Amino acid sequence: MKTTQDIIKIVPLNKDFKDELLSKFDTLTPDQKYGIERLIWNYYDALYEAKVQENMQLAFDRAKKNEEKLDDTFYERIRKLTEQELTEEYSKTETTVELLDTREALQKILNQTKN
Repeated sequence: MKTTQDIIKIVPLNKDFKDELLSKFDTLTPDQKYGIERLIWNYYDALYEAKVQENMQLAFDRAKKNEEKLDDTFYERIRKLTEQELTEEYSKTETTVELLDTREALQKILNQTKN
């Protein structure tokens, strides 16, 4: 099972921002952690679901050519492949692609002073 820190490492955010977020994560207030966790997981879920849909379409295209089996493990295989692809795609290379609104919301939570 992935932790929020695992997901932070995977999602496409600027490397410096990821490093800052990870270094401060354990010292955040419960409210800050909650806000960041919600944003990070929603961001990851959106990326994941879009990639699942893409992989499903590709798999259906392969199935039409008898290159993919449509059996009872089909969906599980697609989901595992998707998770693996996301991890490889976003964690091996620094990416500059990110959702500006998500990053700004995370930065706002991160910058809140502890009360």
